[in-house]
Amino acid sequence: MEKREKTFEDRLYIILTPPVLKAMPLCTKVMVLLGPVIGSLGKDVKKGGWDAFSQAVSIMDADTVQNLMISAVKMSQLTFDGVLLTDDLNFERHFGQYRQDLYQVCLWCLWESVKDFLPIQGLSTLKDLEKKLNKSKEGFGNQMKTETTSSSQKDGQ
Repeated sequence: MEKREKTFEDRLYIILTPPVLKAMPLCTKVMVLLGPVIGSLGKDVKKGGWDAFSQAVSIMDADTVQNLMISAVKMSQLTFDGVLLTDDLNFERHFGQYRQDLYQVCLWCLWESVKDFLPIQGLSTLKDLEKKLNKSKEGFGNQMKTETTSSSQKDGQ
């Protein structure tokens, strides 16, 4: 877990990046959903591609983005002025007062939660890996069926 800070207007927000095991499901969802888009953006995303990331997210389904941002906020222990904003009441109070920060801060939490896990070449490499893994699963499954069938045939002889 690493402390990260960002100022929006004159307000300083602080997060702790989530532990790897907690971040992994969130990262997987982001990579699958944004893979084709971020893959086409390439290395810009890894080089500090806040702009590329926010551009990619802007074309996603709104409900999906909202769910990802909420997960990221809760995982990252977002604080403002020493107040933990992962509590629903504190979140509501704070962003009720600073509505203009809501989407920027939540998207920043999502970005900080996943950016360290993005492949340097962009997510197109993840799509390639996914295809290879699926092929090996199919091959493994077919191999198991063949072995089971062969064993059954031997037992029946």
